[in-house]
Amino acid sequence: MSELPLKPEQQQPTTNLVWRHEQKFWISLYQYHRLRSAFRSVLYIDKYCYEQGDYNIRSLYFDSYQGEAAFDKLSGLSTRRKFRMRIYNRSSDRIVMEIKNRFQDRISKQSSSLNLEQALELIEGELPSVKPDDNVLMQFYHEMNQKLIKPAVLVEYDREAYVHPMGNVRITFDKNLRSGGSRIDLFHPSPCTIPVHSPEQMILEVKFDGFLPAFLRKVLSQQLTAPQTISKYYLCRQKIHSWENGQ
Repeated sequence: MSELPLKPEQQQPTTNLVWRHEQKFWISLYQYHRLRSAFRSVLYIDKYCYEQGDYNIRSLYFDSYQGEAAFDKLSGLSTRRKFRMRIYNRSSDRIVMEIKNRFQDRISKQSSSLNLEQALELIEGELPSVKPDDNVLMQFYHEMNQKLIKPAVLVEYDREAYVHPMGNVRITFDKNLRSGGSRIDLFHPSPCTIPVHSPEQMILEVKFDGFLPAFLRKVLSQQLTAPQTISKYYLCRQKIHSWENGQ
């Protein structure tokens, strides 16, 4: 018997993107300390963590007026994408506009570097002068015109990362997830944010290319069960919505 054809939202995008596997887990502080100890014996500390152990990530996510990106996540669509502007360690020295594409448990990212002036123009709904071959910003411009996407929520957290060349593995502990509702706070030194989860929790992310090495599968299987469906964007958007409505 022949297999049924996949629905459009179940089909992998045909664009020439580099896809990686991504798995996410909610973990406790107890699991964090056990996993961290195990990882430090078999993985390398990510270069961004050398100075202080963690580094800060702050992203401004964009969505349509109807909240299409949030609805797609809630609906469980296999193929999704989100636009976000991201900075590191609360500095405007490095600003990127990213498109995060997802197909089932695989992700692919496209990015374009921005200066502060360009970033502020995009936040205000204007397209700065860009090269015609800047695919990311041209896609963003299309979404601004067709779907009226605009800043939706600020997402901030602290990341501790480990890597290994085998399988191009990158494992991160994402801590202190916080949500902010003001679109102008991306570059604020101390934006008004609210915690999204208990301080006893954090998110573990596992990313790899074609395979996850056996020694890492063993470490993870000893501490974790099946991967979970976790979206920082959706969690932060829901938190802000609840806070604004006094829930």
